[in-house]
Amino acid sequence: MNPERTRPARALAEMPPDAWRAADYMIAEKGKPGAPDWPDWCLLPVGGWLACAGVSVEPGKLPDSLEPFKKAARFAALGSWRYCQSVYQYHPGLYEELMDEPFSDEELPVEVLLRLPECCPYIATPGFRMAGDIVHGVYVYLDYDMNAGIPELRMTLDLDDAISVLPLPLAYPTLRQTIDAIVGEAARMAPWFEMPLSVEMKANAVDVFVDAAARLLPLVVYLCTDKPEMYDEQARAGAKPYPRTPPRGVTARRAPAKPRIWRVGMKLGRQIRAVYQSAAGGGGKKSPHVRRGHRHKFWVGSHDGERRLIVKYLPPMDIGKPREKDKDDPTAG
Repeated sequence: MNPERTRPARALAEMPPDAWRAADYMIAEKGKPGAPDWPDWCLLPVGGWLACAGVSVEPGKLPDSLEPFKKAARFAALGSWRYCQSVYQYHPGLYEELMDEPFSDEELPVEVLLRLPECCPYIATPGFRMAGDIVHGVYVYLDYDMNAGIPELRMTLDLDDAISVLPLPLAYPTLRQTIDAIVGEAARMAPWFEMPLSVEMKANAVDVFVDAAARLLPLVVYLCTDKPEMYDEQARAGAKPYPRTPPRGVTARRAPAKPRIWRVGMKLGRQIRAVYQSAAGGGGKKSPHVRRGHRHKFWVGSHDGERRLIVKYLPPMDIGKPREKDKDDPTAG
């Protein structure tokens, strides 16, 4: 098995066996009389994962170092992934196309991002680096700020020997505005940890985080699109992702015993490569006659009733040439 697929499972196996007992209890008690409640799209708020990791933060005070937060971030990523244990692997053609279509100043589709297929997909990211560090994959899950009532998309990057968290509060129109707010808050808190940020360091941090998040977000958004093309590698008929939130009273002890591999965009990825090869005369170079793939957003529902934002991915098209029908097995690589 590809080592990228087994990394989260190995990391999960390294955690103490009883590490998740508190999380199981809090999730099972969610919404019961006297217990806290939160939106169903959030498995467990980060405050709960802090408690699971044994991190105690007094109101208005901060720990003496960042280590407790790093520990809690690891708990949150692995604990959330434990409920589904799904690894998503993109076809190289679709993966490269999406990574080359980063979010810039377009409005973040908040409503769509709240529709992750599972509580914490792990997306493999072959060849991707952030500030020189190899990023093997990214855990993606949703948090809920219990005090401010704000949803947050958390992307926890799986590095060689560490993790790096990109927390994106879904309260700002664009990605850059979001990152500016995050880095600004980090700069405000930095002196507490004796890590003051200069203006140059702050600007560099914004650029690094914006670049990483802008390239990873299209992979996340594709999983949230209307009917993304993906299938269970074991080809189980009618296989679907696990519910984002376990039924009330059901704990993670019923979670899968081993990772499940989802192959994403196998047919679409081959079509994308065929378009570029055809437009370039077989040379494989991208042609100016190819219309790049893009995300198409639209609303469905009545104007005076409930409306829903939908995102569809429209693949690249070789302008002026008829579209050939793909007769291959859609599960082929």
